[in-house]
Amino acid sequence: MAKKRDIYVMSNGQPVTEGSVSELCGVLDKPALVPWAAKKTVEAVAEYWKPGTAYEQQYIELALQESKNAHRRAKDTAGDIGTRVHKIVGMYVDGQLKPEDVPDDRERRGLENFMKATAGWKWFGSEVVVVNEWLECGCGVHYKGREGDIECMFCGKPLRMCGYGGTTDGFAQLPSGMYVLPDNKTSNSVQAVYSMQCALYAKAKPIGEYAHLIPLWEKIEEARIIHFDKELLTWEVLERDIKAQFPFIPHFIGCRRWKKKFEQQSYSTYGDRKPVETATTFSIPSQATPEPVARPPAKQVWLG
Repeated sequence: MAKKRDIYVMSNGQPVTEGSVSELCGVLDKPALVPWAAKKTVEAVAEYWKPGTAYEQQYIELALQESKNAHRRAKDTAGDIGTRVHKIVGMYVDGQLKPEDVPDDRERRGLENFMKATAGWKWFGSEVVVVNEWLECGCGVHYKGREGDIECMFCGKPLRMCGYGGTTDGFAQLPSGMYVLPDNKTSNSVQAVYSMQCALYAKAKPIGEYAHLIPLWEKIEEARIIHFDKELLTWEVLERDIKAQFPFIPHFIGCRRWKKKFEQQSYSTYGDRKPVETATTFSIPSQATPEPVARPPAKQVWLG
C-alpha cells in the first residue's frame, strides 16, 4: 500500500502551489464537532459529580480539567479501530491480505463486511496519488491558450503552473461497468464536503506508478462514499454526483489562497496605538493569583 505524501510535485518538478485536497477541503469549518465535543464534556462532568455529594476544591478543579479533554479521549478511542480497519481495507484492495490474516475479531469482521458491501467491484489499487495542474495568466486568470505558450496571448504576462495533489482511497469499476472513485470514511457522520473531496480527486490525474490508469480515470462517472460504523462494524455505500461539484472547485482554491495570504499574518504593523500592558486576571480560592500576562505592543497586534 502506497504511503500518503506530504508534498505533491507537478510535471515541472515543483511542489504543487495550492496544497493538498485535504487542505482545500479544510477551508470549511466542521460545525458538527462543536456540539459533539460539548456533549462529551457534559457526560464526563456527570460521571465525576453525583447529586447530594460535596466535593473538595481540588477534586472539582481536577474533574473540570479532565472533562475538558473528554472529547479528545473519545475521538482517540473511537479512531483506533477506524484507523486500523481503514488500513486493513487498503491492504485487502492491494491484495496484501485476506480476512484470515487479521487476528483481531472486530477488525476481521470489519473487513469481511467491507468485502460484502463491495462484492463484485474490480479494484485498480488503493491510495492512488493524483495531481491536477493548470496554467494561469500572470493576472490570475485560468489560462486556456495554445499549448506551449509561456505568456498570456491577451495581456502578455508570463504564465505560471498551478496545481494541487492528493491520495485517493482507490479506484474501482462496478459490476455495471461504471468507473467510480471510492472514498472510505470511518468518521461518525458523512459530511457534505466529502463530495467535493472526491470531485477534487476525480478532476486530477494519476501520477507515478498509477499513470497508466489515466485513460480509465477520465471515465469516472460518480463517487462512492463507503462509510464504516465503528459500533456495528458494518459499511454503507453512498452514491455521490461529483460532476455537480466541478464548478465550485475554483472557489475552494480561491478560499485557500485567501486564507494562506491573510491568516499567515500574525501581527499588523499599526504603530499609532498605545500598548495594552496586561491581560485580565482572575483568582482561584486557595491558589496564588496568576501573574499578569503581557500582550504584544499595539503596533504588532493583528487586527484580523
